[in-house]
Amino acid sequence: EEVTMIRNFLIIMAFLLICIFLGLLGTFWFRTQQRTGEIAIRKVCGSSSSDIFRRLFGEGLLLLAIVTPVAVAGDFALVRFLRETDTPVTSDPLNVLAMAAATFCLLSLMIILGILFPAIRAMRINPALALKDE
Repeated sequence: EEVTMIRNFLIIMAFLLICIFLGLLGTFWFRTQQRTGEIAIRKVCGSSSSDIFRRLFGEGLLLLAIVTPVAVAGDFALVRFLRETDTPVTSDPLNVLAMAAATFCLLSLMIILGILFPAIRAMRINPALALKDE
């Protein structure tokens, strides 16, 4: 019975990770594609590709950094609630912080991948063609 419960948790976790990955990837992919005109203007004004990448990655990771403390507080509240309902849960604060750090790293990777590929494609477009649609 315990093995079945663990397997079910792992399947649910994998499903949620795939859904979250596709959602974040799609969101940042679409957001970066919509900014092709802005990328073209920055290139015309003399920005290097690394400057543009730093700006795009910085904005995405800043959004994650703003939301992370709220999520960690929610995690601690959830652990506290589960402890009161006699649900078997590891309530060690260090464990919760380690899981939050791992989640932060995974989400950072998803954000970077969601920005990287459309940004590379947008930088290869001739700025005159990109600005024609604006």
